[in-house]
Amino acid sequence: MYYGGWTLGGTVPFHFFVGLAQSSNGGETFERGSEAPVLGRNRHDPFLAGAPWVLRDSGMFRMWYAESTGASATGCASISWRRNDEPLLTTVGPAGNSEMVCYGSLLQHDDLGYLLYNGNAFGHEGFGVARMRASLVG
Repeated sequence: MYYGGWTLGGTVPFHFFVGLAQSSNGGETFERGSEAPVLGRNRHDPFLAGAPWVLRDSGMFRMWYAESTGASATGCASISWRRNDEPLLTTVGPAGNSEMVCYGSLLQHDDLGYLLYNGNAFGHEGFGVARMRASLVG
């Protein structure tokens, strides 16, 4: 299970990251896969990386996550993630998401993929739905 976590910060209130927890008893209990984040701040995402949404696709995992400059997509076969710099959704659009999009949740219906997301001010100004250009899975 991938999860969003946080730790207290010094110059900022907190740091947001993505962790991995694993279960050996069918999901009754979980243990961290590592003391370190699977995905955290880096040169591409200097402020935050969190709120993961992970799907299995043709033997690979694909993760969409919130980061400091928008939402990104990455893929991996294990816990070593490869970043894709193409934005999942830009902030150009209606007034409710002109400054930010966050907390995306991906859904697939028939052959169409949809992204539900919060808009400006972490959703205070509304939420949106975007239709993906391609299917979410292979």
